[in-house]
This record gives sequence, structure tokens and C-alpha cells, in this order.
Amino acid sequence: PVASAGHFMKIKTKLSVSLLIISLVPLLIGFLFFYYNFKKTLTESSINHLKSVASIQHARIDSILKQNMERLGLVTSRTQLRISLSNFLSDHHSEDQEKMNLILSDANTSIDDFFEISIYSLDGIIVASTDRGAIGSHHFDEAFFLRCQKEFTADEFYLDKYNQLKLYLSGPLNLNEKLIGVVVIKLKTDNMISSIQDYSGLGVTGETILSKMDKNGDILFITPTRFDPSAALKRTVSKDKNNSIFSSFGSEAILMDSIDYREQPVLAVLKFIENTGWSLAVKIDKHEAYSAISELRFLLIVVVIFSIIALTFCSLYMAKAITTPINNLAEVSKKIAEGDFQYKALVYSNDEIGLLSDAFNKMTAKITHSNSILEKKVEELNREIAERKKVESALHISEERMHLALQGGELGMWDWNLKTGGMYFSPHYFTMLGYEPDELPHLHKTWISLLHPDDRDRIISTLQSKLSKHLAAWSLEFRMLHK
Repeated sequence: PVASAGHFMKIKTKLSVSLLIISLVPLLIGFLFFYYNFKKTLTESSINHLKSVASIQHARIDSILKQNMERLGLVTSRTQLRISLSNFLSDHHSEDQEKMNLILSDANTSIDDFFEISIYSLDGIIVASTDRGAIGSHHFDEAFFLRCQKEFTADEFYLDKYNQLKLYLSGPLNLNEKLIGVVVIKLKTDNMISSIQDYSGLGVTGETILSKMDKNGDILFITPTRFDPSAALKRTVSKDKNNSIFSSFGSEAILMDSIDYREQPVLAVLKFIENTGWSLAVKIDKHEAYSAISELRFLLIVVVIFSIIALTFCSLYMAKAITTPINNLAEVSKKIAEGDFQYKALVYSNDEIGLLSDAFNKMTAKITHSNSILEKKVEELNREIAERKKVESALHISEERMHLALQGGELGMWDWNLKTGGMYFSPHYFTMLGYEPDELPHLHKTWISLLHPDDRDRIISTLQSKLSKHLAAWSLEFRMLHK
């Protein structure tokens, strides 16, 4: 008969759980590292793309501003216009006024974006215009009027009576280095709006927002937005609003965790347009920027579930393969302790357990042989009454020896106390490196000494760096030395 296994499930369960944990922990760490590294890479890619779009938009707007200033210069540089203005202001001859109107009409028709040009006297009265009905009206209190007497301006937006966004171009008119009036051009903003509303590469939620600070210190939208076509010069956002992309108004910034005017979490890049007071924000909703992360998260969850199932079966199989011979030996030891020497231990392998099983079998064979001899001696004692006491004494001595042999053949079991917190290396950890299970001390410096020399400094340096940063999860790949 052969001893059967199955009475030591606690060992098998512990071993299964240990193998499962040893397999799952590196797997989960690897998945987490891959997930967060992918998210970091995706964030950097999204931010770099937003920076690229912001640079392009900034260049476009800067180009439009320069073009507008050049157009304004073409009008103010007309000598006949300034001479006619000077003569009209002195003599008020209608001929001089008509000359100005003709010059303005010619300039207005030469550039498609112009739709009205007017000349203001220094007291704010329109003295010439492409809109004849506006001549004689007073505009001294206009916000741009005082500015344009000192400098050329191209950053004053307004809404016309049809709520269409328009732009004032204005600047001084000088003759012989003397200020004699100002020119004001009402300009269409189609090219600027077209640039702002170019959503190429920005998906379905990305957009460019052009804004400035109003007189109350709040952020005023200059142009329409993707989700609010009527936002131009109407929609405002408080600069003090917590976590808003506009809280960094007036500076160049990269915002990773902010909200937009729709209260949506976004990634954003801000640029400041010099000499205008405008801020340019290019942003995209986080849920769209991280859409690939959601898909990856689902895939990783599926992979982890299947991995857990597969590793569970593998752990159970390995635990059974390891504990079966141990359980068999335990059963054989129990039978021997009970005095039944007919059981044989199965030899499953040529490792230490196999050698122990073979030793058990040899021991039981010797004990069986000894019993046979004792039985023969007992028969001799029955035939030799005279030598009974001597035989009984020898039998008693033999029985004591047999008892000592049984005591010396008991199986010694090992266990791992998980509560000690000490560093432990499993036998297989050392054997796969060519060492016996207890050949090396169970110390941290043992692990350091087994690192490959080409990897050792990098691993120690990287380990210290990772620990100092208190990262939630990370992993390292390195080589170990074989005996």
C-alpha cells in the first residue's frame, strides 16, 4: 500500500496564496507603472500639441495686428489728406473737405476689410468720413479718442448695431510735426475670428479663447467661443475664480488642473500678446485628452482579471506539485510512528524531498528486516527454554534500539512567520541562481551582492531616487548573478 495525501490542506493553501501574491504583486506594479507612465506621456503630448497650437495662433494674431498697423500707416501717410485737413481746419472750405472725403473713399475701397474711415478734429468732431451722415458728429468721449492722439492703436474692439464684432484702427495725423487731427478706421474682424475659430487638431472640445481685462478687473471675452457664439465683448469671468484658466491672466502658463468658462476640467496653455493687453488661451477638455486612458484602463482591468484567474490555477497546480510529496512523507511518518512498516513513500523527483523519501524507504526496509530477525529469534527462544532470559534480554535491548531509531526518523517541518517582518528568500529563489536554499544569509546585503555589476550602481541610485520621491508605484528591471 501507498500513503495517500490530502490531510494537510493548510500547507497547500498557504503555499498557493504565497505563490499567487509573489506572482500578482510584480504584475500589478508593472501594470500601474505602465498606466501612469502612459498617462504622463499622453499629458506631455497633449500639452506640447496645445503649445504648438498656441504658438501658431499667437503668430497669426501678431501677423494680423502688424498688417492692420501697416494699413493704418498707409492712410495716415497720405500727404494730401493731411494738407487738406490742415487747410479745412484753417479756412473751412468745402473743397478741402471734399478732397478728404475722396481720399478716404479711395482708401476704403482699396482694402476689403475697411468699411468706414473718418477724420476727427482735436475736439472730437468728425470733419471727413466715408459715411457722409457721420460728418459733424461729436465723439470726444470715445475711449479710444485720447489714446489715438498719442499713438497708433489696433486693439479696440466694439459691437456694431447688428452685434457684429468690429475693430477700431486709429492714430494721429501730424503735419510738420504738429498734431492736427486723428484718423479712425472701422475694420471688419473676419480674419481674426476665422483664425480664432480654426479648431484644427483640437478635437471636438478644444478651442482658442482671446480675452482681455475689463474696467472692473474681470476677464472679458473678445471673440466668440466654440460653445458660446455670442460671447464676444459680453461674457466675463471673474479673475479671482478658483481654479479657472483665467486666474493666470497676463502671463504665459501651462495649466494641468483647471476649469474653463463651462466649468469643465481642461488642459490649457496661456500666452500673452504684447502691447495689446490680450491673453490667448488654447485648451481642450480633459476627458477628450485622456480618452485613450479610459480605453487603456478598461483593457488593463480585463487583462488583470484574466491574469488573476490564470495565476490562481498555476499557483494551485504548483502548490499541489510541491505539497503532494510532503503530504506523502507526513502520512508515511505517521504510519511508521504507529508501527506499520508496510507503507512506502513515493519518490516524485530527484530533489531533496525525493532523497528524503528514498531514505524513508530504506529505513523502513531495515526496520522490517530487523523485525524479521527478531521474529526468528523469538522462535528460537520458544525452542530454547534454557536461553529464554538471555533472548528476552536481547529482545528488550533490540526493542529499545528500535524505539530510538523511530524517534530519530521523525520528519522536521519548516514554516515562515509572516508577522516578523524579516527579509526572507524562498529556497527556489536561491536554487534558480545556483545556490542551496540556506547557502547564503537572508540579509539585504546578499541581494545587493547578487546584482549584476553593470546594473548595480544604476539600480541603487534609481532605488534611492524612487524612495525619496515617495511614489505610489514603480518598477525596475535588472540582472542577477548566477553562482
